[in-house]
Amino acid sequence: MGNKLLHKGFCPVCGQPILHVKRMKDGSICTECAAKVRVLFPVHYEKSTVKGYNSTCVDPLQDAAVNDYEAILKKAKSYRESLREKYNGYNAVYVVDNVEVDNGSGAFPSPVVNVYGRVLYGTFFMDDDALLLHGSAETKIQLKLGKIINSFSPAPITYEDIKSIGRKDNDRSFIFVWQLDGTAQEGYPFQFAFTNKNLSVEAGDLIVK
Repeated sequence: MGNKLLHKGFCPVCGQPILHVKRMKDGSICTECAAKVRVLFPVHYEKSTVKGYNSTCVDPLQDAAVNDYEAILKKAKSYRESLREKYNGYNAVYVVDNVEVDNGSGAFPSPVVNVYGRVLYGTFFMDDDALLLHGSAETKIQLKLGKIINSFSPAPITYEDIKSIGRKDNDRSFIFVWQLDGTAQEGYPFQFAFTNKNLSVEAGDLIVK
């Protein structure tokens, strides 16, 4: 018994045990089935005054019906392919929504540029090679594991945070703030940070692979 995972019923779509519930209007499905249609139901933040950051998660999947899942899945596949075609065939695209600079403190401050945005489609993994698209410029970057936090409550990463996880990053390396499962999946907001203050990045830019 001690080695068995407790589940919360069975997914009405795939029939597998539900370990983590994703609620819909008329029932619940497993996270794997939810991920297949997430591109149509991106998670976002509600405005909040908590430290100036948005902290309330809104999941539009809760307004969709389990009974409509098969039709939704078909639409999600078509929409994902249309996005891939629109963005030149890239396997994953992250859209930058906001950029903030933490200038650091002390006698020798080390600025960190914090990038907030969302994965439009596809999935990013640790150590992925990617491109930052800024206007007509393309900058090669490599995604590195940062600190694991709840991605629904973004907060600035400081240079002290980067030192605390033992990273010695160069201009090509981002510190990636992961969701708990270790990936940045489509339809979810995520955060990057980098220590090259001269790297140009602004809202509307893309990170792609």
